[in-house]
Amino acid sequence: MRKRTIFILENLNLFFISISSLRGYFFAKISKSVQYLFFFIAFNFHLVKNIQHSFFQCNALEDEKNDLNVRPPAGIFVGFRGDI
Repeated sequence: MRKRTIFILENLNLFFISISSLRGYFFAKISKSVQYLFFFIAFNFHLVKNIQHSFFQCNALEDEKNDLNVRPPAGIFVGFRGDI
């Protein structure tokens, strides 16, 4: 979904670049601000995706490290002793 959104935004950005090269100075100024808007939105999607990926990757490594340090309770191996 996000890749498709970034792809659409990049295509719109290319569209505005091509239109601004064909039109006059005034339209080029308008489309330049719209280009910056689309670039800003696409960059934020890219930045958020990278931050989420690194955050979840760090959490996965932290969970894996914690799983190695945590011992299961002894009752699992000897059965239930009735002292719940």
